[in-house]
Amino acid sequence: MSDYRHEEVTVGDRIRLLGIEFNTKRRNRLKAIITEINQKYMKLSVLQSYGNCPKYIQPKT
Repeated sequence: MSDYRHEEVTVGDRIRLLGIEFNTKRRNRLKAIITEINQKYMKLSVLQSYGNCPKYIQPKT
């Protein structure tokens, strides 16, 4: 989990996340609402989660 500043996000904020597995080029997009925040974790209510086809991930040179 990356660092975040508690003051920059609040309960009720909508966020988007992108998870990528580089070895297989698989990725998943997530849309969620923050439902709880404390110093150890952030709870989310998932609105939508879907995978993207790896054929659209192109290597950069």
